[in-house]
Amino acid sequence: MKLVLDTSTKNVSMGIANEKQEWLLELNHFEEKHQQSRIIFELMEKLFRETGCSPDEIRALVVGIGPGSYTGLRVGLSFAKTWSFARHLPLFTFDSLELLKLTEAAEGLGSLPKVKYLPLHSAKAVENLDQLQPIYLNDHFAEG
Repeated sequence: MKLVLDTSTKNVSMGIANEKQEWLLELNHFEEKHQQSRIIFELMEKLFRETGCSPDEIRALVVGIGPGSYTGLRVGLSFAKTWSFARHLPLFTFDSLELLKLTEAAEGLGSLPKVKYLPLHSAKAVENLDQLQPIYLNDHFAEG
């Protein structure tokens, strides 16, 4: 099973896909205030409860790397990197803007990104967790 998440916007989107790349369930939570750090764990618990899956069944993580919100991306990437490191699981990334384009193509302009539209085969493997670089839209700390 793969746990897939995107926190690049105010919408937290998280889903579980099986080995056949079929979505078991996808959940979304939108909140005007940036609350990704609180919402991500609530969504994860609900996802496992509603699918009947256990965290031990997750064999890989897939996370959006932006472009997007500085805080949102930090929350999602920290979550995914920590789980990947602690459980020795492969980590894959995807472009959050591409996900937004796919969601808008399916649901119309102004839609927020939803992971169920992500073609999982397009995710890229992360070879070194220390080399993972998010793409911030509002990075106050960027050099240059």
